[in-house]
This record gives sequence, C-alpha cells and structure tokens, in this order.
Amino acid sequence: MATKVEDALRKVTALPGVKAAFVFDQFQGVVARDVPGQYSNDILKRIATQLYQLALFSWKSRVLTQDFRLVYDKYAVYTRLFAKSFYLVVFMEKSLEPMDFRQPLNLAVLVLDKALRSEEVFESTRTMAKVAQLAETSLKETHESDKSFAGEFRRLCVT
Repeated sequence: MATKVEDALRKVTALPGVKAAFVFDQFQGVVARDVPGQYSNDILKRIATQLYQLALFSWKSRVLTQDFRLVYDKYAVYTRLFAKSFYLVVFMEKSLEPMDFRQPLNLAVLVLDKALRSEEVFESTRTMAKVAQLAETSLKETHESDKSFAGEFRRLCVT
C-alpha cells in the first residue's frame, strides 16, 4: 500500500523531463523514493550524504536551506528543504529549470509536508533530533567540566 508521501513523489516524477525523486531527512535516511529499481537505498543514502556535505562545506554557508540546482553531464539535480528537516531531491533533464515546474514542485512539497506530518516518520525524526540535541548538550557539559589535561587542551582549542 502506497503512502501519501510516495503518491506525492509519483506526481513529481510524472512531470515531463523528471526522471526520479526521493526524500531524505537530516540524518540522510531515505524516507520515500520514486526512482528506477536499479538504485538501492544505499546509493540514495550516498547521494543524500554527498548533498548534505556539499551544504556543509560549500562556500555558501546555507546551500541546503534554500532551493538549489546542480547540473551534471546528463541530468540536473534539484534539492529543496521542507518541514525543517526533510529534503526533496529531483533528478530532471539538464535543459529544464525548476522555475518551469515551480507550481507542481511547490504543490508536491506541500503534499509531502502534510503527508510527513501525518505519518510516524515525522514524529520519529523529531524524536531522533531531540535525542541528538540532548546527547550534544550532555557531551558539551562533560567536556566543559573535564579538569584533565585533555579537557583543558580541548577548551583552549575550541576558544
């Protein structure tokens, strides 16, 4: 049984010139996909990781917080952030511009957002983000209270 998220992705890939689409979360987990069968989730996770790293190491500090488009030999990759922690990735012919599909892509993002909020995927991702934030806070507090030589050295390096 297809979920609403997968149905929204099928509407995106039904557009002329669009070859594939998938959604990943902030932890590079593939939430939904509508791609040809030869592409496994491992390949999609690798693509998601590379896109996320591109955002982190790019000269633009916030690439993935806005729409952006990369052009390769045969295809263009359009990426868009939605629902604060999910990313839509669309593979389209390189001659196409996202502006050509602005309305269908915006509608798909709205449907994806609504579908994810109604499913447990959104809740589990939000819970995971809270756990990660608590772990980061705990680690920071532990490092700040560390009186050893390594702790002092770490504080000097950070400041």
